Amino acid sequence: MPDIEIRISGNSAGHVCFEPNGMAYLLEPGERMYVRADPVQLAALQIEYWEGGVNLWFSGSVTTFDKDGSRLDELWGG
Repeated sequence: MPDIEIRISGNSAGHVCFEPNGMAYLLEPGERMYVRADPVQLAALQIEYWEGGVNLWFSGSVTTFDKDGSRLDELWGG
């Protein structure tokens, strides 16, 4: 399964929110995390950028990982 790398740029921390389940992570500038999802789910991925963060709307399950590749959460997007 493919991985998506998410990284916060700039000088401020930012939120990475997974919708519709509401899980959120706070990343410091330059910090990164990864998301693993089925390719079919990636085709339906919706991304919303906002000041201070990003919302990722997924359908189905995704797994989140920290910068070292350690599993964080298994999320269900409906």
